[in-house]
Amino acid sequence: MKKYATSFNLKIIAILFMVIDHVYSYLGSFIGLPRWTSLLGRFIAPLFVFFLVEGFLYTRSH
Repeated sequence: MKKYATSFNLKIIAILFMVIDHVYSYLGSFIGLPRWTSLLGRFIAPLFVFFLVEGFLYTRSH
């Protein structure tokens, strides 16, 4: 059975949403993006904090 929601895939999706959020922040009024595109990037900070904590818990330094 193939896993689709791996951490790598979630990171790629988060990066794409972050780019969309930044494009809206800087160019949204010029290119006419709808306001909801800014909401796509709002869940990314908690997602990266989750990956930060998960990486800290599963990484050891001997």
